[in-house]
Amino acid sequence: MNQKNVRTWCDFLSTIQSANKGIQANGLQQSLIRIVKSIDHLDRLRKVTIIIGLSIILMMLLFPPFHVMYSPGIEIHKGYAFVLNSPPMFRDRVGTVNMNLLSLQIGTVVILMGVAQLFFKIHRK
Repeated sequence: MNQKNVRTWCDFLSTIQSANKGIQANGLQQSLIRIVKSIDHLDRLRKVTIIIGLSIILMMLLFPPFHVMYSPGIEIHKGYAFVLNSPPMFRDRVGTVNMNLLSLQIGTVVILMGVAQLFFKIHRK
């Protein structure tokens, strides 16, 4: 919910309070305002979770893990580097992006984002 929706609810609840002029209406108004604001807060948390997760994935794609395959059983990890500037290699060996590790990292972030979304969705109620 955005600030306009919260203000509309507050105006609606103020109308109820002025019409009833009772203590219960004031308590109801405060309770509903708290509920509306907590929903707005959780929606922001879910949005922030998505933004953080996508920015982490973007950084993983910009700085992927590199490795060199010397022979079928020998693999040397060369660390992380900018995707257009791979780390220095030996002689005629060319380093490549370690797609298995990169896929594992991105999958882990996606799973953690999903868990966070479910957590915020469950605690929204």
